Amino acid sequence: MKNISELDLSGCNHWEGDSKGVALVFLTNLRSLKLDNTDIKEAVLVTVLTKCKKLLRLSVPGCTGLTSSKICAAKLVNRDLRLLELDCRNINLDVPLSKIQKVYPSLLRLNNRCTEKGTRKLRAHAGSFSWRVGARECTTSGKSKKRKRDNAAATSSSVSNEESKVSFSNHCSIMSTGLSYSKSCEQEMFGCKTCHIDFGNFVCLACSKNCHEAEGHDVFSLGYGFGCCDCCIFSDCLCLEHDEEPRSVIY
Repeated sequence: MKNISELDLSGCNHWEGDSKGVALVFLTNLRSLKLDNTDIKEAVLVTVLTKCKKLLRLSVPGCTGLTSSKICAAKLVNRDLRLLELDCRNINLDVPLSKIQKVYPSLLRLNNRCTEKGTRKLRAHAGSFSWRVGARECTTSGKSKKRKRDNAAATSSSVSNEESKVSFSNHCSIMSTGLSYSKSCEQEMFGCKTCHIDFGNFVCLACSKNCHEAEGHDVFSLGYGFGCCDCCIFSDCLCLEHDEEPRSVIY
């Protein structure tokens, strides 16, 4: 049970007793938690947020018993909590969205819309990938394919956005893509036989080098594809970006 990384309990309102949902506090490896339109107790959710250091996505729209101030307060207790996606529509917004973004500076998506940071990061990710691999080109049959850039071209060409080169090489791609599977999240995929990460899961370029190859792991290429890096679930990811300390919010 502790190894569960993604949990969707949307619409589940059949927990019994005053301790409803208390079992969630033991799921310390959660990466994604969806509780849409449930009657989850606020105290239980706050406890989950203070214990789950790997949680990247929280979805609680329609949970009328929750307040945004308590979601913010959890960050001040759990400094390791770096939510990338938060959906808190139709809850009690006693703290406005602008202050939520200040408390969670890592947010890429808020209420199912890209934040300014999310848009910037996603563009940098796409630009970095295109710079390394090359743009799509059409063949005579009309199908598109990848054109691998040779080393000479990669060395001689310049990139207008330096952030796109530096950020991708130093940090896990999930810090730019979030938990999205859109076309703009296309990237190189790698597996690790040592960590049993293979087809169906993958690690990004940065994690393959810094978290796996650097430790002497048996890493292999899985090609290109859409998705989000699984390094933080299957291993201790060393490439997660630490954002600035959350700012104090007056409730």
